[in-house]
This record gives sequence, C-alpha cells and structure tokens, in this order.
Amino acid sequence: MSRRSVYLRGQADACRELANDIRDADTQVELRKLADKFIARAVEIESKEAAASVAFH
Repeated sequence: MSRRSVYLRGQADACRELANDIRDADTQVELRKLADKFIARAVEIESKEAAASVAFH
C-alpha cells in the first residue's frame, strides 16, 4: 500500500470515530459518507498499484 492509501484509510477511521462521538445525526451521516469516500479513493489507488505491479511482472 502506498503512503497515500494508508493516509486515506486513516482519515476514514478518524471520520468514523468522530461520527461515533457526535450526537448530531446529520453530522454522523455526513462523516460516514466522507469516510466511505476516503475508502473508495484508497481502494482505487490500491487497484491501480496492483495493476501496475502485474504489468511489470
């Protein structure tokens, strides 16, 4: 995993933790959506890295 992918996954974790600590339901939903976007971007990066790795072997 690249540093960027690890960073994005860490940001997603932070969003989920914050969502669990906040009582406002709308904010919880938005933080969880943001976490999902971070994860989707991390997966995209990891997929590209995997494809590049296969292409070189």
